[in-house]
Amino acid sequence: MITKKYSFLTIVLILLFLSGCGPQDTETQPAADLPEEITIAYVAMNVNAASPQAMVGKEQGIFEEYLSEHNVRVNWIITSGRDNTAPLMAEDKVDFIYIPINNFSVYSSELSSFGGGDNFRLIAGSTERREGHVMVVREGINSLDDLDGKVVGIANDSFGTELAFYQHLKRETDLLPDSVGGTVEIKFQDYISLLNEGFNDGEYDAIITRGGLVNQALEENENSQKIEISGMELEPFIGLVARKYIIDNFPELTKSVLRAHIKASEEALTKTPEYLAEKQIEDYEYYLKEVLGAIDYELPSEERVARTWTTVDIVSSPNFDYLEELIDYMQRGGYYQGKDLDNFVDLRLLNEIP
Repeated sequence: MITKKYSFLTIVLILLFLSGCGPQDTETQPAADLPEEITIAYVAMNVNAASPQAMVGKEQGIFEEYLSEHNVRVNWIITSGRDNTAPLMAEDKVDFIYIPINNFSVYSSELSSFGGGDNFRLIAGSTERREGHVMVVREGINSLDDLDGKVVGIANDSFGTELAFYQHLKRETDLLPDSVGGTVEIKFQDYISLLNEGFNDGEYDAIITRGGLVNQALEENENSQKIEISGMELEPFIGLVARKYIIDNFPELTKSVLRAHIKASEEALTKTPEYLAEKQIEDYEYYLKEVLGAIDYELPSEERVARTWTTVDIVSSPNFDYLEELIDYMQRGGYYQGKDLDNFVDLRLLNEIP
C-alpha cells in the first residue's frame, strides 16, 4: 500500500510539473499598438457615381468624429484607376478604401497584372446600380445565338460583367462563356480605353462596354448594333474594403469606421442627385489638378452626372447573395483558384453593429 501510494503521488507531481512548464514558459505576444492615423481612400469618378459615403463623410467630418473616440486621425486619399488603387493596396498604403466591386474582384484574383492580393476584405456596401450592360456587335451578328464560337471583349478584367453576361446568356440562349465550358470565348482587356480599338481592329466580334464608348463603337463600325445585357436587378457597384491586419488587430477601431460609414450613408440618402453630382465633379477636378497636375482637362456636365445618380441605390450592407454568386462563378471559371468567399468578404464586425 505504501509503495502504491508514493508511486501515485510521484505521478501526480510529475504531471503538475509538466503542465506548469507549458503556458508559464510561453511569453504572451504584445498587442499591436493602435495607429495614430488611418488612411481612407476613395476613387474619383468621371461620370459613374462615386462613393457617397466617402464624399459626404469627408465633407462633414463624420469619420473624424467617430475615430476621435480612439484618438486616431484620418488621412484621406482621392485616387482613380487600377494603376493607382492596386499599388496602394498591394503596398498597404491604405487601411480602408471605397472601390468598385469589379476592381476589388480583380485585385483579389490571380489573373491580372492588377491582381493577386489577399490582404484586404470587403466589409460593407456603398452603392448598387440598376443600369445593365451594353454589348456592341459587329455586322453579321443579329442575335445572341450568333455569338456561338465568337469572341466577346470585356474591359477591366471585369468578372462582374462576365457574370451578368453569363446570366443573360443562360436566360435567353443555350450558350455559355468558354470559362464555364461554353462556346463563347471571353477575352479580357485591362483598359476600357483600348477595348474599342480592339473591336475596330477585328480582335473581338463583340464588346461589352459603357457610356460614350458605346456610341463611339457604333459610329466607328458600320452596321454594328447594340444589345442590352441584364444581370441582377440591383448589382453591387462600390464597396468598402479594409486591410485584414486592421480588421484582425483593431476590431473596435474598425467598428468605429463602420459606424461612421453607416452614419455617412444616412446623411447621403438626404442629398439630391444634383448635390452629389456637384461634389463628385469637385473631387474629380481635384484629382485631375492636384494629383495628376493636369492643366487642360474636360469635366462632365452636372446634368449628366446627376442622371447617373438616379440609377444607383445607396446602401450600407453589401448584397451577400450577389457576392456568393460572383465568387462561385470566379471559382468555376478558374479565376479564383485556392480561395473562397472568406478571402473576399468579412461581415462579422458589420453584423455586430445594431
